Amino acid sequence: MLKNGGVLSSVTGKNIVLLGEVGLSANCVVLEGGAVLGPIFTVQLSYVTKGSGRVVIVELSSKVVLDTKVEEGELFFVPKFFPFIVEEELS
Repeated sequence: MLKNGGVLSSVTGKNIVLLGEVGLSANCVVLEGGAVLGPIFTVQLSYVTKGSGRVVIVELSSKVVLDTKVEEGELFFVPKFFPFIVEEELS
């Protein structure tokens, strides 16, 4: 946990054998008001369970390809080789 930042919990094949067999891992991210997570450089499928925020995805050339708000109940996908950040929306 980062002071005033949030919490990142990860589960990998070391914790759950099935995840390792299919080559996946899972993360639970809880961001505090205005906190930013990133940049992240992995393939990611994310589901917003609570609250809202902003996702910015860029190409390797630094061109922004998506800058959007995400809200509770939404799912977003980030392809391989597209760095991105997630920012919690201030309440």
